[in-house]
Amino acid sequence: MRFRSAWSRGLCYGGIFAVAIGVFPLAAAVFGNAPLGELALASGLIVFFWGGLGFLAGYASHAETNPQSPAEHGTIEQPSLFKRLLYRFVAGLLLSYLAAMLASGVLYAVVMGIGLDETPARRVTERELRLLFVATCGAFGMYTGAIAGCWAGAMLTRGGNVLRPIAKVAFLSSLLGGLVGGWLAALVGQALLQFLGKDDRALIAAAVAGGIAGIAAAVFLRARVFR
Repeated sequence: MRFRSAWSRGLCYGGIFAVAIGVFPLAAAVFGNAPLGELALASGLIVFFWGGLGFLAGYASHAETNPQSPAEHGTIEQPSLFKRLLYRFVAGLLLSYLAAMLASGVLYAVVMGIGLDETPARRVTERELRLLFVATCGAFGMYTGAIAGCWAGAMLTRGGNVLRPIAKVAFLSSLLGGLVGGWLAALVGQALLQFLGKDDRALIAAAVAGGIAGIAAAVFLRARVFR
């Protein structure tokens, strides 16, 4: 799709992100029990804020001239390092929020699927509680791994201020970071469970392990795949 101006591109990007973000408050209104007035206010603020960031990302986005054919395209346009980092920060913020919402949706679907949201009619055994704690650590790691991988992937993508390739690398990094982060955090939770028991510090350690795994996944993809 070609845009006539930076304004039209910004409005298009802002609309896309506003609709994408607005799906989640709408789902909360349909399936949740929150008061409609408070939910409408929160949804409006969320859509306005993230739609505004989407507009900024679209307005600042631009294609760069192909350096292999300068005779056809003229001088090569290269954004400054400050502009690149600022743009990647905003784009990574947008994309990591989407990654967090997708990860939350997956976790919620898993919880609903196995019936953890329902009060059990029988007594839960100690073994089941330990397994649930390890699974919770894995969920924390998957969540933080997806967010960290997405943001780090957006920051490390090659090229200039173009959202499409940034989003491609960011979401692949998010997927890999979420998978590796969930696995690593579950191992960390299992190991710390032997020493700390069901302690909140194990959950914090699992989240940190997931974040490190997400960043490592982005670095790996940048070094080995998107060189």
